[in-house]
Amino acid sequence: MTEFTSKQTSEILDVIMAYARLDFTQKVHIESEDTTLNGISLGVNMLGEELEDSVISLKEKDQIIQEIHHRVKNNLQIISSLLNLQSAISKKKDINEVIDECRNRIQSIALVHEMLYRSANFKKVNVSQYIHRLCDNICATFKRDDSEIEMTYQISNDHLLETDQIIPIGLIINEILTNSFKHAFPSKKGVIKIVYCSNESGNRLAISDDGIGIQQSKDQVHKEGLGFQLIGMLSDQLDGKLNFISDKGCKFVLDFK
Repeated sequence: MTEFTSKQTSEILDVIMAYARLDFTQKVHIESEDTTLNGISLGVNMLGEELEDSVISLKEKDQIIQEIHHRVKNNLQIISSLLNLQSAISKKKDINEVIDECRNRIQSIALVHEMLYRSANFKKVNVSQYIHRLCDNICATFKRDDSEIEMTYQISNDHLLETDQIIPIGLIINEILTNSFKHAFPSKKGVIKIVYCSNESGNRLAISDDGIGIQQSKDQVHKEGLGFQLIGMLSDQLDGKLNFISDKGCKFVLDFK
């Protein structure tokens, strides 16, 4: 068993997402063992204390919010760099795969704060810009030089989402794309399509690939895979309805308000 357990990973993500909502009351539980992940957990807790201390004056609210987003982004990038260092010294493929997945989850959150820091209102993110940049980051991690996997997009250019929606959306996209790159294309050739649309009735995110599909039942997939468990939890957080189809590939459709 590696030190990167599902429980520890989920707890760190929950706390980081709380910080993203500017809720600094949560802390990561530190295990007694001296492990790299416990060191990262301590860093996350220190990040929360630093950010909480930064909120000192309502008179400079915009400046403070901008600075908070900047600090969150920088500290998340430091945690990502720590994971990179751990990956560089580890020779175990399974550990490195978990590190890559953890790093991409963190980077998907850091990207939100980077875009908010550069935004005029510090509250909303352009969905199209975010998804394109996020997918570029994921492709840089998993797409190999000899692969012919194509990304296609159908996204409204002017739609905006607030932090409490765009962060779960980013993590959901990260989990689905990671699964597609790792498992859907043994021939290293195929297409991944992302569709995002919004109207008066709500929002829809659809991600599909034309890979080999998933042979397990929906219940088995949800029970055994941390990524799919996260997708379910994040969909619930959005009060969304998630549909999963595996027929001539995989397709996830998420509808939310």
